[in-house]
Amino acid sequence: MTSLLGLPPSSAPPDAGLLERVRDALGADRPPGEAADLPHPDLPALVATLRALEDDAVRRHRSLGLSEGRTAATLADVGRKVATYGADAPLWWLVEILRGDVVAAGRLQVQRVPAADGAALHVPEGGPLTPDAVDEALAEVRRVVGPVPLHCTTWLFDPVLDGLAPTSNIRRLRARFDVAPAAPSPEGDEDACRFVFRRTVAEVLDVETVHPRTSLERLVAGHLRAGGHWSVPRGTVRASVAA
Repeated sequence: MTSLLGLPPSSAPPDAGLLERVRDALGADRPPGEAADLPHPDLPALVATLRALEDDAVRRHRSLGLSEGRTAATLADVGRKVATYGADAPLWWLVEILRGDVVAAGRLQVQRVPAADGAALHVPEGGPLTPDAVDEALAEVRRVVGPVPLHCTTWLFDPVLDGLAPTSNIRRLRARFDVAPAAPSPEGDEDACRFVFRRTVAEVLDVETVHPRTSLERLVAGHLRAGGHWSVPRGTVRASVAA
């Protein structure tokens, strides 16, 4: 049977204890969050557990009033993350997707229920962030959360990326946001290497392992190899583009 999660067939049955813990997180009143005490299973156990929870996730999405199309687009991020990061895919994030706490909105993702400071946007792995794709995504976001402030915290807002051409999709994305300065951090280095190369920082620093080809790859790797670091600034969508 085709999986909405985009996962391959599992090679073993799920571990009962692991399945129970993740199912509890799926049904909890509050989302797990990054600090959740969730296990870190190996890849076969992760795939088996997630596939066993697919029906639970679909039922939850239906109970939230999410359409079949939005559910399919949202759950596809599970398989995308597992295909990209394997067993290192963060289980807390996968649970938030299964729960429908974060849902797909075109090229972006959005926190389904806004917090006091608005709704968080996320930039998943996928196609290019063209202006048209971002316009369509922001319009879709508005259909999900309404006229609330929108914010996004991402290494893509690091000012070092001013080294890209002004017409680059990343710079045109950032121009839609008022971005607050942020200090460089190990998290920023990890995010940049994972997003651009699907590699660890140590691998990107190794000139024998990673050979940058695109302008973005050269900028990310070159900045790190010169002793620099990446930050993870927070930006708020400008009022002029928020409607």
